[in-house]
Amino acid sequence: GEATVKASKILMVMRGDTLVYNADALNLAAGSMLERLIEQLPGVQLDDAGQITVNGSRVDKLLLNGKDFFRGDPLVALENLPAYMVDEVKVYQQEAPDAYLRPGRDEDEPQSSGGWEDGSYVMDVWLKREYAAGWIGNAEGAYGTDRRYQARALALRFSDRSRTSLYFNLNNTNDTRRPGRSGNWTSAWTASGLTAMKEGGIDFLLTDPTPRRRGELSTTLTARYEDADSRSETSGTQFLTSGDVFSRSRTADRTKKTSVNWDNKFELRAKRFYASLTPSVQFVRQNSAGTTQAADFRREPVETYRGQALDSLFAPAGSRALDSIVINRREDAYLGRQEEWMVTGK
Repeated sequence: GEATVKASKILMVMRGDTLVYNADALNLAAGSMLERLIEQLPGVQLDDAGQITVNGSRVDKLLLNGKDFFRGDPLVALENLPAYMVDEVKVYQQEAPDAYLRPGRDEDEPQSSGGWEDGSYVMDVWLKREYAAGWIGNAEGAYGTDRRYQARALALRFSDRSRTSLYFNLNNTNDTRRPGRSGNWTSAWTASGLTAMKEGGIDFLLTDPTPRRRGELSTTLTARYEDADSRSETSGTQFLTSGDVFSRSRTADRTKKTSVNWDNKFELRAKRFYASLTPSVQFVRQNSAGTTQAADFRREPVETYRGQALDSLFAPAGSRALDSIVINRREDAYLGRQEEWMVTGK
């Protein structure tokens, strides 16, 4: 006779103190990125800022093959790492890097996934064996009407001793807005006006591949430029017993911000010695300028285009017709400049 063999894939399992998800057990659309995989894991929630919670507990770090990946910016991996490369996703309490120096531990013993309260709660994404070495890349681009554009790309190189990652993302489409994780559109991250953004970064890791992991060196350099242009015009009417008041106002704001972050980590391990150094440099420059014009009239001004009354009223020659009906007018302007350097290390 015939025999039918059926197999099932286990989605999640506990291995000691580590919760392990099997990525192959999920059905994802072709072309899905890591964020879509994370969203479907039971007990896991992912918000629009890239913050991950597992069973209500906040995840402190998102690791790639047990190592930091663009520290402080999990969205780089979530939005650019293809889901088909992922083998397992592990969640655990990461022990402190010097835990092997404590009583009852041996320096030759590999680091475990948990057991020390002073560690971080992490989500560790492990790639399939065939992607453990070599180059991978992901890119997309679009161009539309009114000179709107969007482009981003990520390139990764893996080996047992090193990892190199490069990415860039640029657009002038207010890209911070996206469909909400719960299925509806969210405006919490919607930028006002028109925002053009350009950012990029490089992440390099060099480590000892043996279980003893004698040393590790990592450096991450990221840069971001934002140009936000916001303008608004308002017309209003106040209905008063003494006579209606007609108002016109407009504002214009322009802010340009440049930020550069350089984070480094040097780690050295020995049988009775552990040392680490984490120097970082941050630079921020922001220039802003804006104007506000407003006026109230006792009669509604005649305009052939929106804003004509304010153009005429605040013109160097002024307007006699508008001067006869204006109640008050005001104009404010501001300039701002901020520049900050910050160097830290511990």
